[in-house]
Amino acid sequence: MNLWLDGGYGRNGTEPHSIPLLTTTSTELDAMPVKGCNNYARVCSVHRTIEYRLLPGSNADKLGAIAGACRSVWNAILAQCIQEYKQAEESGEQAPSVKYFSLGKRFKELRDRTEWLQKYSFSVVRTTLKVQADAWKACFNQGRGKSKFNAKYRITPSFTIPEAVKIKGGRLFIPKLGYLKIRRKGGNLYPDGVPVKAVILQRVGKWYACICYKIEAPEIEDNGVATGIDRTCGQVAAVSTDGKREIIRQPDGKRKTARWHRYQRKSARQQKGSNRR
Repeated sequence: MNLWLDGGYGRNGTEPHSIPLLTTTSTELDAMPVKGCNNYARVCSVHRTIEYRLLPGSNADKLGAIAGACRSVWNAILAQCIQEYKQAEESGEQAPSVKYFSLGKRFKELRDRTEWLQKYSFSVVRTTLKVQADAWKACFNQGRGKSKFNAKYRITPSFTIPEAVKIKGGRLFIPKLGYLKIRRKGGNLYPDGVPVKAVILQRVGKWYACICYKIEAPEIEDNGVATGIDRTCGQVAAVSTDGKREIIRQPDGKRKTARWHRYQRKSARQQKGSNRR
């Protein structure tokens, strides 16, 4: 089914904000039968992300230490790249490479001469440089700003488990730390899915695990019906080529918006990193 969307902008006329770790990709596989269907339909491989509450217990400080190690490596490698770029500009030599492979070699040298860094997982800490390499690429190819140093109280403590995600008995395996309990109201929506990636992050003093699953879903075929949606008015109007018309009235969100602004003003009066925030 073809779909056109009119309007639907975010606040202040900007496009809606989207989170990295929540993307969907699809790859066509061989034709496979779908359970409950008599005919054969194509099945595609897609990725879905579920957020769990992570209960570290006495290991909460160790999770913060892993996130701190990723932040330290980010700042150290970024400082090296900036210094070498300045030296290359002054001497007229070729600028150093800032691709992920080159940054990984820098990290290995840094890890070999830093004793405390060897206590943490190599792949987990190195993955933070993948984000930095993508930031350098966007700076050169798309004209975006250069990467900035990560301050302790200005970023969300987080780290990524890039591969070999293990979940056993409602517990998530953290490299070099062990299994930690995870929970979610409603449980796992994709029990047959394969976990391929996990992001551990802290929000308001609590730890969460965003786990990406690889699942198989039937591909939606085009039935030739086109639908238009208009969201620029007080209601949502949908009209399709098969003669169906529907108007969905939006709920009044004035009270929720006022509450959101009240908490935003309260948070602005509190110092970031303090116990009151």
